[in-house]
Amino acid sequence: VKHNLLAFPLAYWLFLALARDRRWFVFTLVGGALAAAAVAALAALYGPSLFDRLAGPRAYSVYAVVSGAHKHLFLLSGLLSAWLVLVAAGALAGPAGRLVNLYLVAALALGLFFSGGDGVNFNVYFDLLIAAALAAGLGAHALLARAAPAERRRAALVVAAPWVGVLASLLFFFKTPGTLVADYRAQ
Repeated sequence: VKHNLLAFPLAYWLFLALARDRRWFVFTLVGGALAAAAVAALAALYGPSLFDRLAGPRAYSVYAVVSGAHKHLFLLSGLLSAWLVLVAAGALAGPAGRLVNLYLVAALALGLFFSGGDGVNFNVYFDLLIAAALAAGLGAHALLARAAPAERRRAALVVAAPWVGVLASLLFFFKTPGTLVADYRAQ
């Protein structure tokens, strides 16, 4: 698995809790029951030694969090900038926008936390990329839908402007064809 699988369920759980939705209780019970069933199934299949291995020590470094965040978040700065512009423009204000915002924040927080683990690389930010892509699509649709026909060009520029940062960060990262391979081998 290339991403942590926790960000979206956590975001949805928070979304339901903050909305005081009755489904929060059902989601919590069903999620807890499925997690307990998964733990029981793993214990039955692999025995208790599996949990000893999972709970065993693993190198964790706050320095890795800071240095990895510096490098990886620089690469994601265009996407994060686009998200901030869409939030500031009010394009992510409805229920779907709130869920995507929670997903993005949860993915960022979990990505930062997990990035301190030994052997963790950019893959830990896949949920952040997914959330940013959802925010971009949802925000672009909202901005263009509410723009008057005469203002659609200006709205399209507002939607497109942050992507200049995305392209610039990608061009910086992929400055030579071997950059990605060299960075991967260095890890």
